[in-house]
Amino acid sequence: MSTKIPIYENPEIDIYTDCFDESALFIKIKKARNITVEAHNLKTENNNYCVIAESDIEIFKEVAQNFLRWYEKEKNINEYLCFRSKPPNCS
Repeated sequence: MSTKIPIYENPEIDIYTDCFDESALFIKIKKARNITVEAHNLKTENNNYCVIAESDIEIFKEVAQNFLRWYEKEKNINEYLCFRSKPPNCS
């Protein structure tokens, strides 16, 4: 049972949220170039992780535009997909 709600998908990047945490946003980079992962202060409670991935600017522009369309649609109806009468992705 997945609680993930797809927002936008393309061959390079997927954007999705979680049915039970409306403030969560997940970005899955499926085709990235030049990935860098940095981690600092791992032995303290102030952990600092940084993930940098190169992507095509036009792909990211398309993802951003589609995310904003989805966000405005969801914001206007004041509820997330999984809280509608039939929650297709949250059963």
